Amino acid sequence: MVISVVITEKTTTVASNVSADALRNIFMIVLKAGSDKTTFNHPVLINSSGDYLDEFKTLSTVVKESINAIFNNYESTQLHLVNAEEDSSAIDEKDDKTLILDAIANLEQINELDLGVLVIPEFSGLKDSSDPTDTGKAQAIRTAVFNAAESLTKKKKWMHYANVATTSNTPALASTEAKLYKSQRGHSALFYGGVMYSDQVVPMSVIAAAIAVRSTST
Repeated sequence: MVISVVITEKTTTVASNVSADALRNIFMIVLKAGSDKTTFNHPVLINSSGDYLDEFKTLSTVVKESINAIFNNYESTQLHLVNAEEDSSAIDEKDDKTLILDAIANLEQINELDLGVLVIPEFSGLKDSSDPTDTGKAQAIRTAVFNAAESLTKKKKWMHYANVATTSNTPALASTEAKLYKSQRGHSALFYGGVMYSDQVVPMSVIAAAIAVRSTST
């Protein structure tokens, strides 16, 4: 299902008590977020919007504002950042698709992860770095990442929220792209549009994840 919504959110922090069985975890895969090797492909718990500054120094603007939006929506969220990055000593530099797929594969190997929602804020802008204008190659990259995320969340019994491509900027184009993705058991949901937050459009998939976490609290 594709949701077509663009709204402006007031930056008011919402707080409430959290029940023991509430959904509190968001796992956010981010690209090349810093050189701290302890964060590579491994979930790092972030407790507030300012808690990531030391380990994640090179976050993109959309990721930074996604983090801010999540905590302003619900401050008790347990947000786990997963830095999709490789050792700088590697001979061959990996492209963004490979970095994300490696991060997903690593999450799949970790057994003691609680119930959560997987989001990749930069998903909608993924392109082929060698040919960024080729929309076919860009779609193939997004499809591969979506399928891997769907597989992960199916095995973990998580949810996966994603946005259609930034170039799918009309309801008709979004609906066309949505037909390329499959989620037989509904572990993945696809969104269109976003929330204007501090002059940056935060993907609706991120906002939906924040709302899902808040809505299970009491």
